[in-house]
Amino acid sequence: GYSYLNTELRSVDVPTNPSPLYQPTDPARLPRVGSDLPLTPHHRITATATYTLPLDSSIGRVSLGATWVHTSSQLAGLLASPYNVMPASNLLNLNLNWNAVAGTPVDLAAFVTNATREVFPTAVSGNWGSGYESFLYTPPRMYGLRLRYRFGN
Repeated sequence: GYSYLNTELRSVDVPTNPSPLYQPTDPARLPRVGSDLPLTPHHRITATATYTLPLDSSIGRVSLGATWVHTSSQLAGLLASPYNVMPASNLLNLNLNWNAVAGTPVDLAAFVTNATREVFPTAVSGNWGSGYESFLYTPPRMYGLRLRYRFGN
């Protein structure tokens, strides 16, 4: 799969009569008309491949799969900040499925997410103007098992 986004900020509304609680933003940090919208990468590529082992049906159906996702760099928020651009990223997830284990209504699956242990920001708070900035990063590599039992047909 491939997606292409070409977003553009067309206008910026700044309050002229703000409430007493409004804290004005430094004009140098306001978003620029014509800039990209945050969290809209220009390019995202997703590739998934699955291979089913040629086994007798009495054993069940065993398949191996992998999904790779590439996301191009993107803005984290609208306000200017040295941390406002999130870098391009790559993510790889793997899975092993065994459906109808030995002809039973039991399915087993094993999975690994973030198999290559990539670390990159997925969100930035946008508080740099206050002197403090925080980030959310990708979850670490995780792995696990799933068990499913099918009742009836």
